Amino acid sequence: MDEPDGAQASSVTAVMPASRLGTAASSRGSGLFFVARAGRPRPGAQVPAALHLSDHPLTQAFAAFDLPDGRIDKVYLHWSAGPYDRPSSAYHFVVGFRTGLLFAEQTHDVRENMRQVTPDVAYAAHTRGRNSYAIGVSALSMLDATPHDFGPAPLTPELLDALLAMTAFICRRYGITVHPQNVLTHAECAVVENYFGLLPQQRWDLSRLDPAAEPLTEAEALDTGEALRRRISAYLR
Repeated sequence: MDEPDGAQASSVTAVMPASRLGTAASSRGSGLFFVARAGRPRPGAQVPAALHLSDHPLTQAFAAFDLPDGRIDKVYLHWSAGPYDRPSSAYHFVVGFRTGLLFAEQTHDVRENMRQVTPDVAYAAHTRGRNSYAIGVSALSMLDATPHDFGPAPLTPELLDALLAMTAFICRRYGITVHPQNVLTHAECAVVENYFGLLPQQRWDLSRLDPAAEPLTEAEALDTGEALRRRISAYLR
């Protein structure tokens, strides 16, 4: 879930304002869209991860993202706590489902976070106190979710895999080492900074990947973060 500093085969789309992108497959309103299509299993179907980043079905969409030169030190992983098809500009990049197809979309200009952000400037407010020189990515999912019931838009295996592949692509572009200091889930940040939990002002993004009756713990959140970093690193081999 999003937060400002100091407060709280597939259908593929990469989106940025026309002023930032020179060409596109089609235009819609004031933005430019890059689209590639192939078939995909229904949401929830178990799908194997691609062995290499170049083999992932969303790679063409990732390559269409506007990733300018500049300083980016960290990537933070989220879920949106919303439906599959509602992007948010609190993140830079999202993956979701639209009309039953998996997509990836750019929702914020990376340049706005390539600096020490302050309340008086525009930026993607994805992770509390950690938005400077950092990219936020999100899986559009987990509407009305709880740790024991992931609700009507659960995190699916293919959506999670798309989020991890997208993170790997960004890490490779900016030379970011996949390490707990550089690539973290929002839940891990919340554990470190004492706002982990289920209350409205707390966060538990990606602390659990499947619903379970057991109580959610900080140890589970940290273990899950480590497992996700291993999967991101596998894409970079």
